[in-house]
Amino acid sequence: MTTLIRNLDQTALEAVEPTVPSGGVGKRTLLGSIRSEAKRLTRKSFTGVGLVLVVFFSLMAAVVTFLAGGDAGPGAGIAVDLESAQGVVAALSMAGNLIGIVALSLWAAAVASDYSTGWVRLMVAAEPRRWRLLFGKLVALSGFTIVATIVATAIAVAMAYLLAGPAGISTAAWSAGVLGTVLSAWLNFTLAVLGWGVIGFTVAGISRSAIVAIAGGIGYMMVFEGLLGLLAESATTYLPGTVLNAVAAGG
Repeated sequence: MTTLIRNLDQTALEAVEPTVPSGGVGKRTLLGSIRSEAKRLTRKSFTGVGLVLVVFFSLMAAVVTFLAGGDAGPGAGIAVDLESAQGVVAALSMAGNLIGIVALSLWAAAVASDYSTGWVRLMVAAEPRRWRLLFGKLVALSGFTIVATIVATAIAVAMAYLLAGPAGISTAAWSAGVLGTVLSAWLNFTLAVLGWGVIGFTVAGISRSAIVAIAGGIGYMMVFEGLLGLLAESATTYLPGTVLNAVAAGG
């Protein structure tokens, strides 16, 4: 185990160490930071678990959306007429919060683990400019998140066609500009999920604790804003949770 950790540390140092003099140093070091973070994130405990959760929540969102007839319920998005052109991507409205929570948790864990394991000290020794390390992690996490939203969108669309028949929903309107509809929905969905991730990234960077970031982020976005909305719905219009929920739903 000690040998494995030493080899991983050496790999990370080689990935971020400047390899050329003069003007190319910044570019090489920045790309090295991104590559190093991508290597660290490509492991079963991170990407594997994340992908399983994305698939599970995407399937669950699609099934619940079509069983509920397009009304996903409070806080889960905007009610959609499943027989309209937007029906093919209706499940993404409900999946926004679910997969957003996954993104917030994984982004927070990725940032906080650097401090809890002492990895950040090793990285700073190789690249003292911390903004490059943070930028490299941000780009790597964004890349994995974009892949996850592509998978979620593909599942949502495929399940829409599979569930429409059993649910007695006409798909006649879906064929009109379906590519543009799917791309637009994916873009909105991706922006919302990235927003969740950035919140987890920021809170974990400040608190240096994954527990604080995950519990605080989810507690605020899902519980506090929900309770506040019950007391005064207009008060939550511009709060992060409401805004991200609306973006995911295309609103």
